[in-house]
Amino acid sequence: VWDPFLNTSAAYVPAHTYACSFEAGEGSCASLELFFIGFIIMGFFFYILITRLTPIKYDVNLILTAVAGSVGGMFLVAVWWRFGILSICMLCVGLVLGFLISSVTFFTPLGNLKIFHDDGVFWVTFSCIAILIPVVFMGCLRILNILTCGVIGSYSVVLAIDSYWSTSLSYITLNVLKRALNKDFHRAFTNVPFQTNDFIILAVWGMLAVSGITLQIQRERG
Repeated sequence: VWDPFLNTSAAYVPAHTYACSFEAGEGSCASLELFFIGFIIMGFFFYILITRLTPIKYDVNLILTAVAGSVGGMFLVAVWWRFGILSICMLCVGLVLGFLISSVTFFTPLGNLKIFHDDGVFWVTFSCIAILIPVVFMGCLRILNILTCGVIGSYSVVLAIDSYWSTSLSYITLNVLKRALNKDFHRAFTNVPFQTNDFIILAVWGMLAVSGITLQIQRERG
């Protein structure tokens, strides 16, 4: 930076960033997490509804889903910022973790049992598992938040890798989405054999989840 009046100069290094700061004491990353959770919940249900009820094209559907997800994310952040209702926000966080755990459960050979070919039995069992997670951890919201950030965040990385390096792990959630969209999907055999790529990405997922959870616990203690 140069001062034309005093004819002096000095090195200018910006000391502020608009990104999520892990060093900030006011929890600047909390709003980003809630936006992400709200985006997932609203985007998921909106995509199912608009796909089943309207004949619009796929590209338009994705754009509308992104808009709806953004609205859902901003709404959840607004609820937390304006009213400070932590229990509702953590309930949404826990439901997303429960959804993934329930999806993983039915991604195993358990999902191919004949009893789960019935849509009613499948969705009731799936919902019970998903709801069980926030109910169990409602007494320790901090642990629930740490687990969700570690597991969901690492799975998001896995999905990004899957876009370039095809694996079976993306079908953990895709199978649930397909079953919600297709009435005859319960007849499909969804037991996908694991290959080398799958084991590698599964190891990466586990490593990222464990390291993320460990890092958050250390930051909480420090």
